Amino acid sequence: MKYVVAILLFILPTSIARLLVFGSRYRIGRGCRIGFSIVLCERIAIEGVRVGHMNIIACDTFESKGGCVSHMNVIKGRFDLRMGEGSTIHNQNKITSPGFNPHKSALTIGERVWIGVGHTFDLTSDIKIGNCTTFAGMGTQVWTHSFYFSQTSSKRCRVDKPVEVGDYCNIGSRSLICPGVRIATGVSLGAGATASKSITEAGLYVQQALRKIEKFDAEAVISRAESSEDVLDDYHIIHEWLEG
Repeated sequence: MKYVVAILLFILPTSIARLLVFGSRYRIGRGCRIGFSIVLCERIAIEGVRVGHMNIIACDTFESKGGCVSHMNVIKGRFDLRMGEGSTIHNQNKITSPGFNPHKSALTIGERVWIGVGHTFDLTSDIKIGNCTTFAGMGTQVWTHSFYFSQTSSKRCRVDKPVEVGDYCNIGSRSLICPGVRIATGVSLGAGATASKSITEAGLYVQQALRKIEKFDAEAVISRAESSEDVLDDYHIIHEWLEG
């Protein structure tokens, strides 16, 4: 049935397709507009939702009232997507879970959330985003799993931990949020920052300040490179290897 629904939503105007979709698992309410996108879900419950063009929405559940998925997003895997009213997933975001995952996860997005361009969300475990939170700019990554590798054998294990971002947060461009992190209400995370542990108090958090490396001497390195036989265009190449 989900393939029939996907085809109808792709080739027909949404106002007509919604009249042909029957069953308790598929509820497409008034005011929905779906462009040339693939919506291939086990359950759909949407009302007043706008979906742009060239999206792939192939998760278990797509549930929203008044949300928006703009263009060229990949939302794919064994998880439920629940979007609050007025929330937007803008362009070219990648929201996925592993091909095989023993447990179904969920991406829960509050009201009036903005997810910008080119962000990555790993849905190995749950991700919850509070109301009025912004993922600004582009290139932020949110991870919900990591690996532990044995130091004496080839054994390894995967550890899955959910991530929670509170209300009224601003996540700067190219930030990294690690598995198991909880970010409190009212936190601003500066561009390029890494949240490797939970943040419990509101405020602005940034990465280590830019600093000058006093012993850096580019001219000395360039002079040494001139003895190299490897030349590409107008510069020489130095090959260095780790010792041992």
